[in-house]
Amino acid sequence: MKLGEISTTPKSRAKIWVDLDNTPHVPFFAPILEELERRGYSTFLTARDAFQVCELADLYHLPISRIGRHYGRNSILKLGGLGLRAMQLLPVVLRERPNLALSHGSRAQVLCSAMAGIPCVSIFDYEFAKSIQFVHRNSWSITPDVIPHEEKGPKSRRLLTYPGIKEDVYVPALKADPRIRADLGLTTEDLIVTLRPPAEEAHYHTVESAELFRAAVEFLSHQSAVKMVVLPRNNKQADSLRRQWPRLFDAGKMRIPQHAVDGLNLIWNSDLVISGGGTMNREAAALRVPVYSVFRGRIGAVDRYLERDGRLVLLQSVQDVQSKIVLARRTPSSPGARTDAPALQTIVNHIEMILSANQNDRRARGEITASVETRPKDVDDLKAAISDLVQFAARSLPVMFDSGTGLFCYALRNSGQGWDRVGQSPRYTMMTLLGLQKYKATGAKPRFDLDAILTGLLSSTAWVDNLGDLGLLLWTCALLRPCAVEELCDRLNVKSALARFSEAGRGSTMELSWFLAGVCHSALAGAADDELLSSLAFETHRRVACNQGQQGIFGHQSSESNLIRSMRTRVGTFADQVYPIYGFSRFAQAFGVKTAVQDALRCASAICSLQGPLGQWWWHYDQLTGGVIGQYPVFSVHQAGMAPMALLTLSEVSGVDFSSYIDRGLRWLYGANELNRDFRDFNSNLIWRSIDARRYRRYWRPVAARLGIPEQQARSSDLRILLEARPYELGWLLYALAPLSTASLAPEVTGVGSSGVLTNSFAYPGFGRQAL
Repeated sequence: MKLGEISTTPKSRAKIWVDLDNTPHVPFFAPILEELERRGYSTFLTARDAFQVCELADLYHLPISRIGRHYGRNSILKLGGLGLRAMQLLPVVLRERPNLALSHGSRAQVLCSAMAGIPCVSIFDYEFAKSIQFVHRNSWSITPDVIPHEEKGPKSRRLLTYPGIKEDVYVPALKADPRIRADLGLTTEDLIVTLRPPAEEAHYHTVESAELFRAAVEFLSHQSAVKMVVLPRNNKQADSLRRQWPRLFDAGKMRIPQHAVDGLNLIWNSDLVISGGGTMNREAAALRVPVYSVFRGRIGAVDRYLERDGRLVLLQSVQDVQSKIVLARRTPSSPGARTDAPALQTIVNHIEMILSANQNDRRARGEITASVETRPKDVDDLKAAISDLVQFAARSLPVMFDSGTGLFCYALRNSGQGWDRVGQSPRYTMMTLLGLQKYKATGAKPRFDLDAILTGLLSSTAWVDNLGDLGLLLWTCALLRPCAVEELCDRLNVKSALARFSEAGRGSTMELSWFLAGVCHSALAGAADDELLSSLAFETHRRVACNQGQQGIFGHQSSESNLIRSMRTRVGTFADQVYPIYGFSRFAQAFGVKTAVQDALRCASAICSLQGPLGQWWWHYDQLTGGVIGQYPVFSVHQAGMAPMALLTLSEVSGVDFSSYIDRGLRWLYGANELNRDFRDFNSNLIWRSIDARRYRRYWRPVAARLGIPEQQARSSDLRILLEARPYELGWLLYALAPLSTASLAPEVTGVGSSGVLTNSFAYPGFGRQAL
C-alpha cells in the first residue's frame, strides 16, 4: 500500500453484530438496523431470552439468534450468568466474524467482543449503570448530549454524544393505530392508564419504588373511569401482580396483555403513564403523553432534563401520588411520522465513523510506512490520498460541534478520561463553515446544517469585536449567504471598520488579510455596494503591503506601543505569509490589480524556497532578512490546510505551479516527518495539531533572533507531538483540498480575465503552464 492510500472494507462486506439485551432495545435498534442496511452494511442479531425481548423482536420481524437468559437478582448468579452468556455468544461471533459489536449496554457482548478481539460500541443513557467497558481496550461509548460530560457513566477514552434522548431515535417514526384499544377490550369511555412496575430484579431497585407503585395502583383503583393496562417485566412479576390485586383483575379494572404489544402505540393511545423505569417514562415524554415516575433510585441526567422541560413528573412520596397525578382524558390523534431524526442519523454516523476508523487503523499499522523516501508515485495515488484525507477530515468534525450553542469548540483535548471540548469559538466556526461549504459543493453531504449554524452566528453579532472576525464573517456570508452581506455591512458599520478596530491601527497582517479577503469575496459575489467595497479593499491592501519586506516576507504588524511586543513587528508567523497571499490573490481577481499578484508571488517564492527538507512549513520568518528565525512548532494545518489554500488560490490567478511544494507538505502529514508519525489518528479519528520542540519558547525565539542569538538545530529527542485538535484546522483542509477530491487532474488554462490576470480551472498537480 502506498503512503496516503487508505482502503476500507467495502460497505457491503462490513458486518455489524447487534445484541438485544433488554426489552427497550428492540424498538431502539429497529430504525438503526434499517439505516445501517440502507447505507450498505450487513448485520446479524443475537438476543437474550429475557423479559419481552424475543417476543418484541418477532413483532418487529427482526431475525434473531436466542442466546442466554436472565439469572435473577442474586449478584453471584448474575455474575456467573454474565460469564456463561459471553461464552455462549463466542462461537456464534467467531463464526460470523463481525467488524463491530454494537449494543445498548450489553455487558455480555462487551466481555465476548473483548475475548474475540472485536471493536465494541456501547450506547448508554443512564450514567449510573454499572459497566464493564474497562475490560475492552478497543471500546467506544455513545451517550445523549444532555448528560454532563463529567457524569457520563463509562469512563471510556472514546466517548461520543448524540442530540436529545434515546427515544428520539425511534419515536419520530411512530404510526399510531387506535385499534389497540379494542384489542385490549377497552372502549372510548375508559380513561386508560398504562403502568410499568419497577424492575425488581435490577441492581438499582429500591423498596421506595415498590411502595410508590402500590400507592399508585390503590389510588387509581378508586377512580371509576380508570382502566389500568399493566406491562410486567416478566412472567414472575405478572403472577405477583395477579396475586396482589385479584379483585382488580377479576373486575377488568386491571389487565395484562396476553401477548407482546407495541408499547409505543399503547402509550400514544393512553391518557397517562405511570412507570418505575426509564424507557417507558421517556417514550411517553417524547410523545408528550402525561407521565409520572415512581422510580426512587439515583435519578439520571436524562430524567432531570425531562423534569425541567415539564415532560416528566417525579413522584417522591405517597402524598405526591394523591396530589400530583392528574386524571384527564386526552384525545389521541395521529402524531404523524416525522422525517427529522437527528439522534438516529448522528448515532449511525458515529457507528460508521468508528467502523471506518478501526478498519483504517488496522491497515495503517500493518501497511503504511513513514519515511522520507515514501511518496505517492503517480497522479492517481495522489488523488486517492487527497480524497481519503478530505473524507477523514469531514468525519472528524462532529465530535467538535456543540449542538447546544450551535458553535464548534475552541479545541479538543484529552482529559485522561475522554476527549473534552474546550470552549466555543465563533471564529473557528466560521473557518469550519467555509471548509464545509467547499466540501458540500463537491456533492458531499456534510453532517451539519450549515445554514442553521450561520443563522446562529448572525442572530447576535456582539462577539464581533475585532477586524479579523469581521472580515471572516463577510467572507463566510459572501460564500454561504451573499444576500445577507449588504445588511451585515450596515449593521456592523463596515464603512468605518479600518478607523474603529485596533488591529487596523497596528497594521496587523493576519487580521487585515482576513478583512481584505472578506471584502473581496463580497465584491466577487456582487453582494454589496461596489464603491464601498472598492474603497475598503484598496486601503486594506495598502496597509498589508506596507508590512512586506524586500525579500517578500511579511512582518507581523506595522507598529506596536509595547516595547517587548514591538520586537515582533518584523517577525511574521507562517499565518502572516499565507493569508496575505490568499487576500492579494482575491484582491487581484475582484479588482484587476496585477501588482497584487506579483507581491503574492514574491511571498510565495520566499516561503517555498525556505520550506524544510521534509516539507515543513516553518513558524517564524524575518521580514528584514527574508529568512527563518524559528522553526518549531510545525503545524498540521499549515501542511494540509493553509499552505495549499494560499498556493492553490495564487496558482488559480497566476498560472504558476506550486504542486511540488504542496506535495511535500502533505507527505509530512502522512508520516514523512521528523518523527515518522502519521498525523491521522485512526483510533480517535483526529488529526494531531503539531510537532513542537520541548525546549522551544514561542515568544522567546523571535526576540532571541533580534538579539543575534542563533537557534540550535532541534534533535528528534527534543520533539513531541501535541495531541490536540482544533476544528478550524479541518475547516481550512476542506477549503483547500475538497475541490481537488473530485477535480479533473489535467490542468486546463481557460483564458485571461478582464483584469489581465491569468485564470484557469485548477487541478492538482499542475495548475498552470509556468513552474516556479
